[in-house]
Amino acid sequence: MRMKRQILISLILLSSVLTMNAQITNMSGANLLEGETFIGFLGRGNLFTGGWAQYPNILTLTYFSRDFAIGGWRKSDGLWNGASLYINSDNNYIGIGTTTPAYRLDVNGSIGIYGDDVGMAIRKNDKSWDISFSGNNLAFNETGIRTPLFIKEGGYVGIGTTDPSAQLDVKGISKSYLSDFNEDGVSIGFIGRGAYYTPSGWGGIPNALTVTYNQRDFAIGGWRKSDAAWMGAAFYINSDNSFIGIGTMNPQYRLDVLGTIRAREVKVDLNGADFVFEKDYRLMPLNELEKFVKEQKHLPEIAPAKEMEKNGTELGDLNSKLLQKMEEMTLYMIEQNKKIEALQNEIKEMKAASK
Repeated sequence: MRMKRQILISLILLSSVLTMNAQITNMSGANLLEGETFIGFLGRGNLFTGGWAQYPNILTLTYFSRDFAIGGWRKSDGLWNGASLYINSDNNYIGIGTTTPAYRLDVNGSIGIYGDDVGMAIRKNDKSWDISFSGNNLAFNETGIRTPLFIKEGGYVGIGTTDPSAQLDVKGISKSYLSDFNEDGVSIGFIGRGAYYTPSGWGGIPNALTVTYNQRDFAIGGWRKSDAAWMGAAFYINSDNSFIGIGTMNPQYRLDVLGTIRAREVKVDLNGADFVFEKDYRLMPLNELEKFVKEQKHLPEIAPAKEMEKNGTELGDLNSKLLQKMEEMTLYMIEQNKKIEALQNEIKEMKAASK
């Protein structure tokens, strides 16, 4: 065995041009052997195998049915550090910091890219993307076409714009299941389908688009379009009682409107006033009604004008009272009509008796 190894080494030496000058050795190539088994080659690739024929002038380190590793002992303390670089010969996957690469390049650790002209390009067939600097900003480019993502110095991120003016500046349409409004890690509200955020709260209407506040009141408002003067809240919701204000931020009712309402029709739930026609209903005698009106200057059970001006009035209650007064008026008219008919009959009888 020893004799065969010596003969093989001699053949390698004879096929090489060796020039010894100081400690420099010149040779065409070097075979790597384990005993009599060839495991690799260092030299110009096409000298060894036709596999390198298309790259005839490159220096190659060629493995033969083996994986390939570069690594060893640490210079700082001499401890074994394993493979810094590893190549799996079955698929040419390269590992840095790992001996089990799962991708074409698998890095177990951080990657640093430095220099004045740095970037990264990714290409598949004729499609190419790249990451590059634009001044002190970072651009993600669809190479030669557009810049869909742009990170501006200072942390502003632009989507569809290379001049973002906010933490996230989107020029175009943004699609999302849910938008969560957050202040310092605390959610203050969201917009989206209610069931995605709080299925218990919105369980009854899971498919509605909701704007949800989280322990906050809710307002819509801002600056006037005519002169940019601050107008405040045009619409306001008090989260404690769900009272809604239009033109007011202090709603006192379920819907509190500070201003005029215009509508084609208003439907108000009423109790009615048919009790006026019950047999036991006491209709105020006309002489008492006359006295009350002269003294109070308003109808019984109807608030005076000054009180209405000061406190407003309940529309449903007022309509019910007005209906009650109309029904009372009807009873008065019926009663007066009976008296008129009785007088007319008396007059007829008197005229008949006088003939």
